[in-house]
Order: sequence, then structure tokens, then C-alpha cells
Amino acid sequence: MGNNYSSEIRTGDVLTTWNSSGTRILKYSVEMYHKGLNEHKLISAPEPDILQNKVKIQAKKWNEKWSSILHKRQLNQEKEASIEEAARRTEEATNNLIEIDNLLLHTLSVDDTVDWDSLKRNDHYPINSPEPRIKKVYPEKPREEAPSFSLIDIIIKSRKQKKLQESTSRYSAMLMQWEELFIA
Repeated sequence: MGNNYSSEIRTGDVLTTWNSSGTRILKYSVEMYHKGLNEHKLISAPEPDILQNKVKIQAKKWNEKWSSILHKRQLNQEKEASIEEAARRTEEATNNLIEIDNLLLHTLSVDDTVDWDSLKRNDHYPINSPEPRIKKVYPEKPREEAPSFSLIDIIIKSRKQKKLQESTSRYSAMLMQWEELFIA
């Protein structure tokens, strides 16, 4: 019978009890021990299957009882840790309150008035002030103006085209001149 139980449970070997003449098996028995609970039990049954079921049931009972005890221990440890944390925080808060109470007394004992005259700068500056910068004024970019047409220009399309070309070439020349002087 293998030990498939928690590490706290130990089972012994299965013992067979025979009748006095040694012809018939009267019972099977096994000894069980739970280390954490410090409990011991001798389980017996007329058949090996029944014995195995009884062992499983006993192991389950002990495991449930042990889990309950471990859970209670953990809760107690958490409770103790919470109590210690609360005591630490209470002490810290008390120290902070004492420090706050002493802050006003300390401030009243120190003369912390500000001498504004000591903060002023008394450097001597040169008498001559710097010369003002001269701003350069640049003319605006030339605009293209539409030529004016007379009634004859409107009737004769070649004259109209000629005036348009002259206006465009004049604007191009003014723009090139402006770019050479002020962009480059």
C-alpha cells in the first residue's frame, strides 16, 4: 500500500492476521500516524480493498483537520502581523504629531525675518548705454498688376496679347531685381 497522502501522514506495512491453525486470514491491518496532529491509529478490515478505503477515509479526515489548523495558524500570524504594523504606524503617527507640535515652538524661537536690502544688487554699471540697433527696412515684394485695356485693345486681340506679354515681362523683371537685392 503506497503512501499517496500528505507529507505529515505515515503508514506502516499491511499486516496480515491468520487464525491459530494458519489456514485462514482473519484480518488485514495497518498502522497510521499523523506527524502534525500527533495522532496514531490502527486500522483493520477483513479485506485489503476495505482496508485501503478505510485508510483513504482516515487520511482525508486528518488532512481536512490539518488544513483547518494550518489555516487558523495563518490567520493568527496575519492578525499578529497586522497588530505589529498597526503599532508601528501608531508610533510613527505619534512621533509625527509631536514633531508638528514642536514646529511652532521652534519657529517662534528663531528670528527668520528677511532683510530685503541685503537681497538687492548694488553693482555699478557703465554710464554709456549701448547704441540702439538700426532696423533695416526692406521693400515689399512687387505685385503683378493687370494692364488696362482700351476698347480698341479688346476688339483687336493681338494688341491685347501684346499688352499682357509686356505686363508679364515687366513683372518678371521687377521680381528678379527684388530677389537679387533682398533674398540673396
